[in-house]
Amino acid sequence: MTRRINELSERIDDRLTELRNIRDILADYEGAEGYELLLKSTDRMYSKLSELDEEIKAKNGEA
Repeated sequence: MTRRINELSERIDDRLTELRNIRDILADYEGAEGYELLLKSTDRMYSKLSELDEEIKAKNGEA
């Protein structure tokens, strides 16, 4: 089970990195139509994944 949790945590870390990269790319399009919506969506996904990652790591520490 710990191995599976570690794999999931690694996958989440990869997605968080991808979201940071997307946010960096979006910075080049500031002011464009849809920019604010995309930025909010990216930030929301990042926040939710970060919370999930923290929960997984906390539960893994309890095991």
